[in-house]
Amino acid sequence: MSEWRAVNYYTLYLAVTHEEDGRWSATAKNLPGCGSCGDTREEAIANAKEAAEAVIAAYGESGEPAPWKRVDAA
Repeated sequence: MSEWRAVNYYTLYLAVTHEEDGRWSATAKNLPGCGSCGDTREEAIANAKEAAEAVIAAYGESGEPAPWKRVDAA
């Protein structure tokens, strides 16, 4: 017999900024405390996605739900 479980899907909204020092930052608008940076825009986005996975996993391990916020996509 297979085990069924509910799965939630969320969209990660990132604010990506080119900083004065030439690096890039990507901050999650709807997942507090989640963000990262990189030498390129693509690297900053990839790092932020990895950070989001770690934040979500940490909340899951603690038994607490991730603190997703509702934001406007625009």
